Amino acid sequence: MKKLAKILETKQPVVYSCIFFIAVLMSFTATNNPFLIGNTGIDSSVFNYVARVILKGGMPYRDTFDHKGPLIYLIDALGQFINKGLGVWFIELAFIFVIFLLTYKVAKLLGCNNVRALLVVIISMLSFALYYEGGNFVEEFACLFILLQLYIFIQFFNGQEISTGQLIVSGISFGAVCFLRINMVSLWVVMCIGVLIKCIRDKKPQMLIRFILWFLAGVCMITLPIVIWLIAGDALKPFLEDYFSFNFMYSSYSENGNLINIVKAIGIFIITPPVLLSLIFLSIVSLKGKKLLDWLCLTSLLLSIIMQCMAGQYYLHYGMVFCPLVVYAFSLALTSDYILQLKIFKHKTKLILGICAALILCIIGLLLVGFSFKMIFDKITGMYRTQEFSEAKEIAEIVKENSDEDDKIIVLGTNDLVYLLSDRMASSKYSYQLPIITIDSSKKEEFIEEMKKLDTELIISHPDSRVKAVIEGIVSDNYNLIDTVNEIAIYKKRN
Repeated sequence: MKKLAKILETKQPVVYSCIFFIAVLMSFTATNNPFLIGNTGIDSSVFNYVARVILKGGMPYRDTFDHKGPLIYLIDALGQFINKGLGVWFIELAFIFVIFLLTYKVAKLLGCNNVRALLVVIISMLSFALYYEGGNFVEEFACLFILLQLYIFIQFFNGQEISTGQLIVSGISFGAVCFLRINMVSLWVVMCIGVLIKCIRDKKPQMLIRFILWFLAGVCMITLPIVIWLIAGDALKPFLEDYFSFNFMYSSYSENGNLINIVKAIGIFIITPPVLLSLIFLSIVSLKGKKLLDWLCLTSLLLSIIMQCMAGQYYLHYGMVFCPLVVYAFSLALTSDYILQLKIFKHKTKLILGICAALILCIIGLLLVGFSFKMIFDKITGMYRTQEFSEAKEIAEIVKENSDEDDKIIVLGTNDLVYLLSDRMASSKYSYQLPIITIDSSKKEEFIEEMKKLDTELIISHPDSRVKAVIEGIVSDNYNLIDTVNEIAIYKKRN
């Protein structure tokens, strides 16, 4: 064991090789891994479909609806351009590797040696696996930019000089996250207040002005090209409507966005082991150490949880946004003698309570390890979403047999995977309709009008589809049932 530890401490290429191996292992938990090419999840299927629209010369928001930021569609379009089947997976692997490499760098920056830093990487991988849910989510890509920004903020609050390049990277990272999903910028909101406080306290207004100017330069570097692209494609106005107006409606939707659901969602995230352990430890070190950075990280984590739950909905993949601050907490926890330096266990009573608390936290940690490894095993062995994948493949084959390549189809509900597997495009701007038509009545009417044009060759409808009831008359008057797959009905337009 000592020999292995010595190798890790002296052989840096071995450390990077270990990080790469951990990243590869994590990447195979993606639903669309090399063993299950095309097995994209619900959200990932939408992003891939929008990417396909872009590669065919269309524009997001203008030609097809979705309410995430444009960067996720550009990432998926790049992936499909590289390789239609595995390109997105390669990009995910690259992002995951850089995330774990930054995790290692953060741990080293906070005082961990190589062995402990690698342990933080493993903890990060287990936490990531807990929230991953098959991958290709905006949270996954945002995690890299948030962690990169956290690394720069740690350097600043630890008294290191921040270069112009780092400030530009900070602006680019902020812009990237804004163009993925804007409610994931909690770290910048809190930390920038901390930077302001520190600059005022240290009487360095010129430094603050320098920070702001170069940060804004970085924001412009990523923002302007995307905005120009949207303007050139006549998609800026639809982007503003879908990304801002619709998302506001989505967050305030009465069925979900009430106080009870918001509190419930917050509570569920707080009791997930990585967040719970991080909150406990950051609370302890903040109260005892009284360091501004610790307080800022604790506040950032709490604000991030609140921001992710404002729609009153709970999706496990939201938790990937918390992983950078989980990395910070566990890096501190594993830093040499950190607990002893704070003198938390000065008296025997506190020592006994501390040991009991440590045992409880160890049990929670073991549950995290066990649950995360189970999720990794389930996903790698193909036990995750394989039933839906098989079902979609069967439907796609029926679609191919009953339509030409230029024919358009519509899948009622939320299942864009069928478009991808059948290589068919949607006849409507709304390739999926739920929860869109339940939230925005104008989009419901627009969808109905599009369906009345009868440009749809095939309609695929789940038996409990609320959308079918909206266009029931159109279906019954113009389409015949030709097949079913596990009660999913497939209708073909009458000649």
